[in-house]
Amino acid sequence: MTVVSLRLRESARQDTWRLLGAAPDGPERGERLDTDLDQLMAGLSRVSLAWHDRDGAVLRNSASFVAGRASALGLNRIARVARTVETLARTEDGAALAANVARLLRLGQGFFEEVWELQDRPG
Repeated sequence: MTVVSLRLRESARQDTWRLLGAAPDGPERGERLDTDLDQLMAGLSRVSLAWHDRDGAVLRNSASFVAGRASALGLNRIARVARTVETLARTEDGAALAANVARLLRLGQGFFEEVWELQDRPG
């Protein structure tokens, strides 16, 4: 018997390029973008913590916050999944909620990995 280990990874590349292309030029661009991205990262961290703590109220609020931040940044895929998490957190469908929380966290991780990769490029 062969056991295959799969590493799930979702790309948010379209959203990443949309974000970078939509941001206005100027010295305030970097500061504003840094603040927005820090808030998004903090929101995703709160989603993860709430999920592990099994705190439905914090999970709903954190997912709602992430959806709002992501939507404002043009990160449509992350925003859509965060809204789904918020909705599912009000239901009894634990399997669907678990799958969507995992997807949201993968998308967030993939997005930030792509942003960091772009920051590390010379030029």
